[in-house]
Amino acid sequence: MSYLVLARKCRPKAFHEVIGQQHITQTLKNSIVSGRVAQSFLFTGPRGVGKTTTARILAKALNCPQVNEGEPCNSCHVCQEISQGSFVDVLEIDGASNNSVDDIRDLREKIRYLPTAGRRKIYIVDEVHMLSTAAFNALLKTLEEPPQHAVFIFATTEPHKIPATILSRCQRFDFKRLGPKEIAAALHDVAKAQGWQVPPSVLALIARSADGSMRDAQSILDQIISSSQGEINYDEVLYLLGMVKKDDIQAIWEAVFNRNPQAILSTLAKVLERGYDFRFFAEQLLHYLRDLMVCKTCPEPAPLLNLTEEEVEPLKRQSDLVSLEALQQYFHLLLQGIDQMRGSTHPRIILEMTLIRLARMEAVASFGEILERLAAMEDALSSQTLSSQIDSPLSQGILVKEAPCADRFEPKAAAPPANKPKAAPPPETDDPTSFKHSVSGSGSLAAASCNDQPMTSSSQPPSLSAEQKLSVMVERIKKRKPSLAMILRQATLEAIGEDTVTLSLPSVFLNTLTEESNRSILQAECQNAFGARWRLECRAREMVSTDKSLSSEEKEDCTSGEIDAIIKRYPIVSMILEMFSARMVQTEASFLRKDQLMTSEIGISDMVSSH
Repeated sequence: MSYLVLARKCRPKAFHEVIGQQHITQTLKNSIVSGRVAQSFLFTGPRGVGKTTTARILAKALNCPQVNEGEPCNSCHVCQEISQGSFVDVLEIDGASNNSVDDIRDLREKIRYLPTAGRRKIYIVDEVHMLSTAAFNALLKTLEEPPQHAVFIFATTEPHKIPATILSRCQRFDFKRLGPKEIAAALHDVAKAQGWQVPPSVLALIARSADGSMRDAQSILDQIISSSQGEINYDEVLYLLGMVKKDDIQAIWEAVFNRNPQAILSTLAKVLERGYDFRFFAEQLLHYLRDLMVCKTCPEPAPLLNLTEEEVEPLKRQSDLVSLEALQQYFHLLLQGIDQMRGSTHPRIILEMTLIRLARMEAVASFGEILERLAAMEDALSSQTLSSQIDSPLSQGILVKEAPCADRFEPKAAAPPANKPKAAPPPETDDPTSFKHSVSGSGSLAAASCNDQPMTSSSQPPSLSAEQKLSVMVERIKKRKPSLAMILRQATLEAIGEDTVTLSLPSVFLNTLTEESNRSILQAECQNAFGARWRLECRAREMVSTDKSLSSEEKEDCTSGEIDAIIKRYPIVSMILEMFSARMVQTEASFLRKDQLMTSEIGISDMVSSH
């Protein structure tokens, strides 16, 4: 007798032998016991999960004279002939090769005849989605009103290609993809029944390679048994399946995380010398990156990875070397490289350059880390006396020219000279309309630093000005939401009404301030600072262009010497560069050509560029 492959030898013969599809087999058994059998069934699902096998078992159960609780006996001549494919009343049709209208017409002619040896005439149509549109249309009437003795069982892997008129006439059962644990357990039973000694690690490897298909897993096991010389070796199975050793994949990612291009190229050359496909190897690197992401985000990753705790430990240790943001960046860049490898005549070069690019990638900072660094910079600015060092502002409120606290908050006793008449400064009062002042950037911080502690509305002395109250308000908001305080430091106090405090700021920030969560914080702190009857309004402010006041000569870029002089002259610039690990590249205004700092607004993005 000729050799029978493992997938056919171990094919289930009863409903209880079908693996992983209990939700379907139990329903079919119940329908047979109760006599509520539909006229047509549609079995859908991935390849190798038991669709055709279940259809044959259902055909046996519908024709077996000794059926027991919905299960065929598998001992009568009917069950045996159906298992062998020789029963006259069970017809298996390949939809891919019998997809024409003539084939369907022939089926319609034969279906009228009563069954010869069984109770039902069963038509099993495999890959039914391959039928032509005309063939489906020809089948509609027969499918809607078939003879009482006929039952249709359709099987397909692509149900979306079947017309809705066919789907509505069938009972649909969706077969699920099998899990690696289910496949490994089934392979263990098969190997034990056949008398083979297969290591559990090999069974787990086969189960993962089968991609949810029991038939694929049995075929792989059959191939491994045929190629082995008694003892089955894990590395030999890897090579037989065309898979790269996990140690080599770990070594490549280790070199990427350690920024070692030489180790990447040497390990990659050693792997590719074994004849692996470049794109297949790149996809294995991508899958390993997914495993690292799972280990990074989940406290118990073993069930999600279908690995043992011993196999997960190296993944956990390696995932600790890199941040989640970096893993996401690696994933997108590697995925782009795989897309570029499709159809390319130089896939190896693309793979090498992609991996080197990953190794050379700068560290990715999270948004929270950036906010923390900005908050640290603000704290450093608030503790520094800027009056003696800063003469002019940087744009968008990073620097503000300020007078000493005493000059700004205390009335001057001496009158101004007669030749330069000036309006007398307003006396200190608790009326919030006494000042109109910009709260941009560190100006508010400098104002707040003149007070020992941020004060609540109940503890404020009656002499606080509107400027001071606004500074206190910003400091209180900073403790609740630092990002909102940073936006308020770009604002200017425009007007004070009877019960309204009006601020103006760049229009780009208005949407953020109008969010419900931010509005509630602003209103609460405004009432704490100014009083219960006051409310806050924000308006858009036009940004002043610097080009109107600069000549063509003044717009020329600074030389390196002038840039160095700017950094030495203004310590705040040096502090910003150090805080963000940045360097000053250029500015469109020549600060030192007139030996003074331009009073125009100069964007810090024009001067600072991160490495």
